[in-house]
Amino acid sequence: MKRIFMVSATMFVAMVSAQFASVQAQTASMNAAEACISSNAADVEATTDDLSRATDFLLTYVCASELKVLEKEQAAYDKEARAKKLERHCQGQKDGSASSMFCGDNAEYFTSFGDYNWTEDNVITVPSELKSYAAKKLLQLRLKRKAN
Repeated sequence: MKRIFMVSATMFVAMVSAQFASVQAQTASMNAAEACISSNAADVEATTDDLSRATDFLLTYVCASELKVLEKEQAAYDKEARAKKLERHCQGQKDGSASSMFCGDNAEYFTSFGDYNWTEDNVITVPSELKSYAAKKLLQLRLKRKAN
């Protein structure tokens, strides 16, 4: 029982450590996206009356390159996580108890399904926290401007 707990605890620590490393790597690109939003929000807010359109314009066009970097980092992290999950799955198949189309004869795993981009190149997936940040920033600027 004690051994099972130690193995479980070790696996949990490894999983949390991997997620923490991902968060650290994404922090720099997330900070760059937030900086882009902060530095351009006032100009965008001043050019349109519709805050929804201003938010979309800010995220889709003005800060697109920063958000694309963040999206690529997240995609790489997701691909690595899928590969690790598949490796564990295939290692469990070594005894021949089950088969999988993703595991080879010696329980090696296939991870190269190509780097196909399942979204269009001009479509950027914006994390919800950045959408919220941009919308709040634009709203604060609008309220401040209207108060003056």
